[in-house]
Amino acid sequence: MKCTLFLFLLLACFSLASAQSVLSGKVITPSGTQPTNPVRVKLTFNGRAINETFTDLSGRFSFPGVNRGTYQLTAEGDGINFETTTVYAEIAAFGSAPQSFTQDIQLRPIAHKPSTQPGVVNAFTQDVPEAAKQALALGVKLA
Repeated sequence: MKCTLFLFLLLACFSLASAQSVLSGKVITPSGTQPTNPVRVKLTFNGRAINETFTDLSGRFSFPGVNRGTYQLTAEGDGINFETTTVYAEIAAFGSAPQSFTQDIQLRPIAHKPSTQPGVVNAFTQDVPEAAKQALALGVKLA
């Protein structure tokens, strides 16, 4: 009887452990690229900090061992260009097999700092012969 109870408890613990999944994602900038520096990502469940990690060089992060529920992911801003950004991830595991869930975090630019967009510089200059300028002026006048 004790052996059967022990085996049952062992199987119950194993099934709970095997139901744990992996929550991963990527931190990206508004332009769709990864940040130039690692970003701290915090995982919170029901208002309680669970874990934290830093992104790798491609902006990816991963939290293994998560169970069912709604998690809060917070990517820490750099205070210069991006503000701290929070998103929610719903983990709805089906069955007892581990599963993988993905939730990306797009950083938001700091509100008081305009997003720098690449500008167009027109440095084209042209030396037009005087005779060509006069011919153009005459053609415009005749038209």
